[in-house]
Amino acid sequence: GADALGGAVNLVASGDRDGGSVGYQLGSFGVHRAAAHASVTPGPFRIAGAAWLDHATNRYPVEVEVADATGALEPATVKRFHDAYTAAGASLELGVVDLPWAERLTLRGFGGGFRREIQNNVVMTVPYGEPVATVGLGGGTLRYAVRPSRMLQIEAFASGSHTRRAFVDLGTCVIDWYGACGRERPEPGEIVPGGVDQVQQDTAIDGRARVRLQPVEAHRIELAVSPSGFTRTGEDRLHDGNGPDALTAR
Repeated sequence: GADALGGAVNLVASGDRDGGSVGYQLGSFGVHRAAAHASVTPGPFRIAGAAWLDHATNRYPVEVEVADATGALEPATVKRFHDAYTAAGASLELGVVDLPWAERLTLRGFGGGFRREIQNNVVMTVPYGEPVATVGLGGGTLRYAVRPSRMLQIEAFASGSHTRRAFVDLGTCVIDWYGACGRERPEPGEIVPGGVDQVQQDTAIDGRARVRLQPVEAHRIELAVSPSGFTRTGEDRLHDGNGPDALTAR
């Protein structure tokens, strides 16, 4: 992770051990985290599921500059009021393992998403009260592995996912750091004048297949392929119909 901006994540598979766990955490400023997973292998069958929820209200105090009655800026300590974050997801895996024709054949479906409120601009000089970004994701994976003989091993993996991203900025109020509406805006949009209501959808498919032949201990022959595909569509729901909608471009 030396070159990874913001760090790196190391994922270690837990294997096929049966069992489960449930966890719940509480933290400052409205933080709630819950997670659960369970897996069981009755005979050759494999069943596993997991779910998680992450929520933070994020109403913590910050130091900002607030305009007084004359319009002059003065330091003030206020609580954030539009900075909540909620994410959730779940997955279910079904399949068979340790059979003569399949060391593993599993199908896994998953779904989830998050919702994030946007409180202020990058340098934290302008507060917002309504902009929201959301993401929804769903998809599945298929895994297959078999070893027909000591010399031959076959592995295959396929996945597909669909992601929907949305950003909405249609606030009509000029919000102060206390969450009050000082006056109405001449047009909607706290971040972008005129407002934003955009949707973007991505569909991705990926696959990997590998055949390994090892006739003798010192020599091995492998054939591997990894096809992939990606499409993106979008819509500017505030587009007035004059000219093309840039988000619909191929």
